[in-house]
Amino acid sequence: MPRTLVSLGSNLGDAAASLDAAIEGLEKLAVTGTLRASSRHATPPIGGPAGQSDFLNAAATFDSELPPLELLAALQAIEQSLDRTRHTRWAARTLDVDLLLYGDGVIDAPTLRVPHPRMSFRPFVLEPAEEVAGDWWHPECGATIAQLLEQLQSGADALLLVGDDGGDDNDVREWIAAERGITIRVVEEATALTAPRLTIDANRTRTPAPVPGPRLALVDCPAGHWREEVLAAVECVWPRANRSQPPVQLGPGQ
Repeated sequence: MPRTLVSLGSNLGDAAASLDAAIEGLEKLAVTGTLRASSRHATPPIGGPAGQSDFLNAAATFDSELPPLELLAALQAIEQSLDRTRHTRWAARTLDVDLLLYGDGVIDAPTLRVPHPRMSFRPFVLEPAEEVAGDWWHPECGATIAQLLEQLQSGADALLLVGDDGGDDNDVREWIAAERGITIRVVEEATALTAPRLTIDANRTRTPAPVPGPRLALVDCPAGHWREEVLAAVECVWPRANRSQPPVQLGPGQ
């Protein structure tokens, strides 16, 4: 039976009590004796409406007898039991439970994408996940969770952009330069590059990761939300309050 990894977060109401209740719900889904939960991590919100409270985040791993879509429905039922509502994207919530990994599988269904497409560059996901599943291999990013976290924290201070055609309204370079003061170079050959802290893959079709490590693939972003997804990913890796200068540029062979 597959091992599963989920993330949990809350920033509305009694966040600690919500996570406690969520863990109790996961116990009922897990094969007896297999549930491991991380410690709690307080983190600032990324993206979404302004003025939100900090999140309390955790992660848990357990063996499950449920197939992926049934497990997803069960996780959503736990959210709904704690009055989770979905009106505004990335708004404050009583509980968020995301299915991050399901065995070593890759799932691309209309209602479920596994591995979770944003897990590899979110420190508030990786930090608790590393406590309970640090050796787990991410099948698309080519690294373990512990390695992803290490690269996110101490990799080359650079953002690698691949696949951008630079010719339409979705020009990733212009968004980042205009709104975050970061100038980057389009790179077509990434094999010789030092591991960047973040790769943004702007290809319009699904492609293998150009280099191992944290990445955002725009093909996984909802239509109409590419811009906010990119800026939120940059904020995860280089929080505005902590960044003294832009990431360095990378080109072939550097």
